[in-house]
Amino acid sequence: MWFMIELSDEAILCNEHVRLQENFERLWDLSDSPEEGAMFSGLGVGNASKLYFSPGTESFFRHVLDACGAKPCDPPTADEAGLLVGHDSARFALSGSKAES
Repeated sequence: MWFMIELSDEAILCNEHVRLQENFERLWDLSDSPEEGAMFSGLGVGNASKLYFSPGTESFFRHVLDACGAKPCDPPTADEAGLLVGHDSARFALSGSKAES
């Protein structure tokens, strides 16, 4: 299951996205950098305040997702999200990617 956190303008001004990315990266590293766990940033107008988390994230980051009010979502498309933390292969999990076809 994919998850999405939508940050308020205030949260962005307070660098909440940076803290989330740093925490994600630390826990991802401590979990032996799982292939299926990745964090993506939203791209484009109306999507820049969103952070997306792939299904493999639940095993090591679920407590943070719950605390931040993350909501289940459909996989973002490659046009909607860019990889922040994870293996390059995680890009293929995005909806509409070449590997998914």
